[in-house]
Amino acid sequence: MVHRRDSVHGRCFRQRMAGALLALLTVGVAVFDADAQELAVAEALFGRGLEDMLAGRYETGCPALEESLRLDPRPGTLFTLAECEGKRGRLATAVTRYEDYLSVYSRMTPDQQSKQRGRGELAAERKAELAPQVPRLTLVVPPDAPSDVTVKRGAVVLARPSLGIALPVDPGEHVIVTEAPGRAPVTTSFTIAAGEVKSITLEVGRPLAGGGLDRGGEPAPRLSAAAPAERVAPGDGPGGRRVAAYVAGGVGVAGLALGSVAGGLALGQKGTVEDQCNPESLVCTQEGKDAVDTGQTLGLVSTIGFGVGLSGVVLAVILLATEGDSPPPATGSGRPMFARPRVAIMPDRGAILVEGSF
Repeated sequence: MVHRRDSVHGRCFRQRMAGALLALLTVGVAVFDADAQELAVAEALFGRGLEDMLAGRYETGCPALEESLRLDPRPGTLFTLAECEGKRGRLATAVTRYEDYLSVYSRMTPDQQSKQRGRGELAAERKAELAPQVPRLTLVVPPDAPSDVTVKRGAVVLARPSLGIALPVDPGEHVIVTEAPGRAPVTTSFTIAAGEVKSITLEVGRPLAGGGLDRGGEPAPRLSAAAPAERVAPGDGPGGRRVAAYVAGGVGVAGLALGSVAGGLALGQKGTVEDQCNPESLVCTQEGKDAVDTGQTLGLVSTIGFGVGLSGVVLAVILLATEGDSPPPATGSGRPMFARPRVAIMPDRGAILVEGSF
């Protein structure tokens, strides 16, 4: 007797497999949409920052370039930001940015370096030119200062190991706040010029009355001594493109794994079909019919899984391979110095679209 109706078990199994595949594709598309939006914002910020820099509006241009670099850390953006900070007069910051760029440049392949169009040599020259002009500041606390005293220079918290050492700073006005548990904070303001070397002995506030209680009877606020943040050169950590590559690779591996598992399960149904179906009369028992339906579903899932997996792996390779590529030079119109490759996944067409210059 031939059974033409799917069993409840077969329908539920196919629904679960379809749901799992849909979830896999949804996650991948959502992540790539988010990354594409970040790249679009980064490109707009770069264009605005470059336009402001060329017009001499460094106070707005440099922050826009810095935010563009955070969203999409590219060598061209990093070099442009270093140029902007130098023109802005933030010499220590500019030298640091040039050092970051040269660190990224040294890890490029010869082909990638050639696409930088001489930025490596220019960055080295600019760094050598600005470095002697960077002011050096030494902050000292009294010998009887508490061991847990902390010093804030703007948003930077300096612990004991950072004190007593000549540190590079940007020219201009600086505000230093000295704090210690149970003591009143002390604020010191001063200015430092380009190339100047200055040493300042800071004061530590007097003990608060009541063993660390202020006049209102509440415990005095305590500044936690945070460890100085380690400076990481842009491009050393994963940026938007590299994160997208990791996600694409993860989706690809998951798709290949799904295809392999589904394919193995489909082959496992072959024995049941041979035992429960008559190849001459095409008559199957209910168990044989279920095995046929399950095998067909697993075969379809396996095919789709392998397709998604291979697409994800290929996309990950493309993203990683083009991450370090540099853009062509900027035009005077304020447009970005490069054309970023754009990647789009079209599941309905079974294709990956990659356009741009690599």
